[in-house]
Amino acid sequence: MNKPSHNTCRMLGLIAFAGLTLGVVLNWDAVIRLFSGVSSVFRPIIIAIVIAFFINLPMRMLERWLMKLMGRTKSKHKETICRAASMLLSFLAFLAILTLAVSLLYPQLRDSIALLVHNLPAYEANLIEWSQTYLPDLDLATRISEGYANLLEGIPKFVSTLAPHLYSFTASAASVVTDSVIALVLSFYFLISKDKLVWQIKTVFTTYAPGVAKRVLPIASMLNDKFRKFLGGQLTEAAILGMLCFIGMSILGLPYAPLVSTLVGVTAVIPIFGALIGTIPSAFIILMDNPLQSLIFIIFIIALQQVEGNFIYPRVVGDSIGLSGLWVLLAVIIGGGFWGIPGIFVGIPVMSAVYDIVRGDLKRRQRKKEAAPPLKGGTNPPQVP
Repeated sequence: MNKPSHNTCRMLGLIAFAGLTLGVVLNWDAVIRLFSGVSSVFRPIIIAIVIAFFINLPMRMLERWLMKLMGRTKSKHKETICRAASMLLSFLAFLAILTLAVSLLYPQLRDSIALLVHNLPAYEANLIEWSQTYLPDLDLATRISEGYANLLEGIPKFVSTLAPHLYSFTASAASVVTDSVIALVLSFYFLISKDKLVWQIKTVFTTYAPGVAKRVLPIASMLNDKFRKFLGGQLTEAAILGMLCFIGMSILGLPYAPLVSTLVGVTAVIPIFGALIGTIPSAFIILMDNPLQSLIFIIFIIALQQVEGNFIYPRVVGDSIGLSGLWVLLAVIIGGGFWGIPGIFVGIPVMSAVYDIVRGDLKRRQRKKEAAPPLKGGTNPPQVP
């Protein structure tokens, strides 16, 4: 039987791809449901991987330090003891940072909301007085009264509309808690048996699929290196941003400098949107104390983010991922769309690895074409950036 020609195989491949694309478009809702179901199944695993990589950064340093400390000890379980102790200390440090951030933020945010509710009548009176002086035709007092009346009339309708969604909200909240607990337990097992787990995966691939292992294992090693460097750089960048925020707020005499700088530093671990997430409640807390200082704080944070985006991030994190801002944003959108915040941490290193692999393959193919004899009337292929 004659083997199909290269052009025939290529044409069949294009027809199959077109058919698959048409099937996806015609059954888009079913495809979305499928991806949603698959992503919900893998969500706790993704969260566990992110937690494990974060915990592994200090865990590795503590484990090496404990091994040196117990260097002369002749215990058979020395490595196990050092690993368990370093993992426990790393988990405790991780939980301590989260607890500190929540314990600092929650009381102040609660007091600020209570102060806002308490001062709301005074704010309303001042606003009405100002409008009567400068905008008498606006009749703000009447508009506010009508707004209150419409709000009171709409409460029963709002409650009746909200009631059917309470079950789905409760189920979603329970799912988040369940996924978080499962992820925490999984991350514990990942870390305590990481060497054995890696050895088992390598053994399975090299035994049953040596050809696949030759291609997959280097990519897995690259991904691991990308994850480690990216998370380490992200933590370093967040710490620098938090310290700069504290120094700047202290110089400007802004209130709540320790609280706000801690919140900005913790949330800055989230790529791109993290500092913004920390800025909103911080600006609200300062607003309740002094509106002018809140405006100064917002201007200061915008300037600080420009410094961070143009000088700190490219040098601390940019070298570790090797991606432009566009590809980082695409990775954030795709990863966050599938698995939320944990998907962002997964998406950027994966996008970086895919980018490096494709770029390397394109360069290899270009070198192969350049080494081949040129065709008549041919043109040189475009160079890969």
